Amino acid sequence: MEVISKATLLDLFKRFYDDEFMRVDELETLLMSACKELDPWLPIDENTPGDEELLLSFRINEGLRKIRIGFYNDSFGMTELATHYKILK
Repeated sequence: MEVISKATLLDLFKRFYDDEFMRVDELETLLMSACKELDPWLPIDENTPGDEELLLSFRINEGLRKIRIGFYNDSFGMTELATHYKILK
Protein backbone atom coordinates (compact mmCIF):
# COMPACT_ATOMS: atom_id res chain seq x y z
CA MET A 1 0.00 0.00 0.00
CA GLU A 2 1.29 3.44 -0.87
CA VAL A 3 0.65 6.46 1.37
CA ILE A 4 1.38 10.17 1.49
CA SER A 5 1.93 12.20 4.65
CA LYS A 6 -0.61 14.82 5.66
CA ALA A 7 2.06 17.56 5.57
CA THR A 8 3.09 16.62 2.02
CA LEU A 9 -0.52 16.47 0.89
CA LEU A 10 -1.28 19.92 2.34
CA ASP A 11 1.88 21.34 0.74
CA LEU A 12 0.94 19.97 -2.68
CA PHE A 13 -2.60 21.33 -2.46
CA LYS A 14 -1.26 24.73 -1.40
CA ARG A 15 1.07 24.72 -4.41
CA PHE A 16 -1.88 23.76 -6.63
CA TYR A 17 -4.09 26.60 -5.37
CA ASP A 18 -1.24 29.15 -5.38
CA ASP A 19 -0.24 28.33 -8.97
CA GLU A 20 -3.07 29.46 -11.21
CA PHE A 21 -1.47 27.73 -14.19
CA MET A 22 -1.05 24.23 -12.66
CA ARG A 23 -3.34 21.70 -14.28
CA VAL A 24 -5.11 18.89 -12.41
CA ASP A 25 -3.04 16.27 -14.26
CA GLU A 26 0.13 17.98 -13.00
CA LEU A 27 -1.21 17.79 -9.44
CA GLU A 28 -1.98 14.11 -9.99
CA THR A 29 1.60 13.50 -11.13
CA LEU A 30 2.95 15.33 -8.07
CA LEU A 31 0.70 13.32 -5.76
CA MET A 32 1.68 9.99 -7.32
CA SER A 33 5.40 10.80 -7.13
CA ALA A 34 5.06 11.83 -3.46
CA CYS A 35 3.50 8.50 -2.43
CA LYS A 36 5.71 6.08 -0.53
CA GLU A 37 5.32 2.35 -0.02
CA LEU A 38 3.98 1.84 3.51
CA ASP A 39 4.97 -1.79 3.81
CA PRO A 40 7.57 -2.49 1.10
CA TRP A 41 8.47 -5.92 -0.22
CA LEU A 42 11.84 -6.97 1.20
CA PRO A 43 14.31 -9.00 -0.86
CA ILE A 44 15.04 -12.53 0.29
CA ASP A 45 18.50 -12.55 1.88
CA GLU A 46 20.37 -13.98 4.87
CA ASN A 47 18.18 -11.90 7.23
CA THR A 48 14.90 -13.41 6.01
CA PRO A 49 13.12 -15.03 8.97
CA GLY A 50 12.92 -18.78 8.53
CA ASP A 51 10.83 -19.55 11.60
CA GLU A 52 7.67 -17.50 10.93
CA GLU A 53 5.06 -17.43 8.22
CA LEU A 54 5.59 -14.72 5.63
CA LEU A 55 3.82 -13.32 2.61
CA LEU A 56 6.09 -14.59 -0.18
CA SER A 57 6.36 -13.33 -3.75
CA PHE A 58 7.45 -15.80 -6.45
CA ARG A 59 8.50 -14.64 -9.91
CA ILE A 60 6.76 -16.90 -12.39
CA ASN A 61 7.88 -15.14 -15.57
CA GLU A 62 8.42 -11.61 -16.85
CA GLY A 63 5.79 -9.40 -15.23
CA LEU A 64 3.92 -12.22 -13.51
CA ARG A 65 4.21 -13.03 -9.82
CA LYS A 66 2.50 -15.48 -7.52
CA ILE A 67 1.89 -14.61 -3.86
CA ARG A 68 1.70 -17.28 -1.15
CA ILE A 69 1.68 -17.39 2.65
CA GLY A 70 4.22 -19.76 4.13
CA PHE A 71 7.70 -20.27 5.46
CA TYR A 72 10.64 -19.06 3.40
CA ASN A 73 12.23 -22.50 3.20
CA ASP A 74 9.00 -24.10 1.92
CA SER A 75 8.92 -23.87 -1.88
CA PHE A 76 5.23 -24.92 -2.32
CA GLY A 77 6.40 -27.22 -5.10
CA MET A 78 7.26 -24.18 -7.21
CA THR A 79 10.14 -24.43 -9.66
CA GLU A 80 11.40 -20.99 -8.61
CA LEU A 81 12.12 -19.78 -5.09
CA ALA A 82 10.55 -16.74 -3.52
CA THR A 83 12.35 -13.48 -4.33
CA HIS A 84 10.65 -11.07 -1.88
CA TYR A 85 8.63 -11.17 1.32
CA LYS A 86 6.52 -9.18 3.76
CA ILE A 87 6.13 -9.98 7.44
CA LEU A 88 2.56 -10.88 8.37
CA LYS A 89 1.18 -8.81 11.24
